[in-house]
Amino acid sequence: MNLGSRGRAACYREFIINRPDYADTLKLRVYKKAKAMRLDSQSLDNRFKFNDDFSAVFHATHGMDCDADGFFTSSMFGIILLSEEDLTIAAVSHECLHAAFAHDRRINRYIGKYEHEHEERFARYFEWLLIKVLETLKAAGYKVN
Repeated sequence: MNLGSRGRAACYREFIINRPDYADTLKLRVYKKAKAMRLDSQSLDNRFKFNDDFSAVFHATHGMDCDADGFFTSSMFGIILLSEEDLTIAAVSHECLHAAFAHDRRINRYIGKYEHEHEERFARYFEWLLIKVLETLKAAGYKVN
């Protein structure tokens, strides 16, 4: 059992998603209940309010191991929070898309117009991430609808 925000026992399982030979790491948490996920989400970023109705969210790891320009100096760039109550391909792919954008901004340090070469790099990472997250969930016994 992991400890969630405010030191209470949290009902989630945590996984680390990373690519061998690359310096990029993403955490993935799957909560039993959306309510617990929302509470922990709020503790990670106070822009989210507990009464907000969401069942999945991505948080970039703002302020953690960043240089003066706000770029990460560590490989950890974000965390995806999912709920077993709404574990759908739509929710998973939506959060993976947010993570792919954060990866491009924070790991690749790309801020600009997406033209062919940038779109392809972005699309390849998104594809890899979505497949890896779905494989991780399946291996852990989760069914994504």
